[in-house]
Amino acid sequence: MYAVWTYGHGGGCGPMKRSDDGGKTWSELLPVPENWKDVRNCPSLYRLTDPQGNTRLFVFAGQGPDKTMQQSFSTDEGKTWTPMTSNGLLTVMPFCTIVPVEGGRKLIGLSNTRRPGETQDKTSNIITQSESTDGGLTWSPWRTLLDLGPLKPCEPAVVRSPDGKQLLCLMRENVKHISLYMTSEDEGRTWSAPKPTPPGLNGDRHMIRTVLMGAWWCAFVTPAQAAPPAPTLSHGWDGTMTSPPVETASTGSNSSTATRAATAATLVWSSCQTAPWWQPLTSSTAKVQSSTPW
Repeated sequence: MYAVWTYGHGGGCGPMKRSDDGGKTWSELLPVPENWKDVRNCPSLYRLTDPQGNTRLFVFAGQGPDKTMQQSFSTDEGKTWTPMTSNGLLTVMPFCTIVPVEGGRKLIGLSNTRRPGETQDKTSNIITQSESTDGGLTWSPWRTLLDLGPLKPCEPAVVRSPDGKQLLCLMRENVKHISLYMTSEDEGRTWSAPKPTPPGLNGDRHMIRTVLMGAWWCAFVTPAQAAPPAPTLSHGWDGTMTSPPVETASTGSNSSTATRAATAATLVWSSCQTAPWWQPLTSSTAKVQSSTPW
């Protein structure tokens, strides 16, 4: 297991450590190529496989000296790394999410970038997508997926539905602070119009992982504007999302529990405090446990 980060917020890259016991202990700082220090902002790690079955570890980072996204890769499970090189993509963040599509023949990478040609709003955010057909070595020019004008969607996270037929993208939004989602039924070639997520997914920097029996684990940051704060939740999905279901709250001896009635074909979720996160979730009802009522 590897971890990479920067010196200071959005600062220079370089720090990397390895854990050989699942994160319980970590190595000292590992050697990396000298030019990593010339690259800034939010390095991210991915294990990517090309159509021929070759797997590489990648580190993507926000900006190099030429202001484009930079990348480095390893072919020996992280023992050695290439110097950072540009992939030609102007961006705010490096890839926030990368998923294989079309049976592994292609990768799609999503991030948030500034609106091309924008002269008034220097912090505009739009959601863009790039594609790779060689396992992440080269990437196509950005294609705009979502531009909401004065709103600022960012930090997309994509996961595939358990039946494999749909992609779900969760996004942060920096003006109204209501998280958004959109879906694709055609391997990322087109995406639906965005909609607000159910309140249990309202937050920033969603990180989604598929776990046992098709359930998901979604960790995210609850924005300061949210009141009361939501817990970090584990999530199950049956393939679609609807508007927030009606909820009722009841007070237990140690905490309050919000029970959300959900029909079939809705997003369902349960707190990691109420059940093991690998426990399969039904599409009929789910519970969310928090220290305060919702």
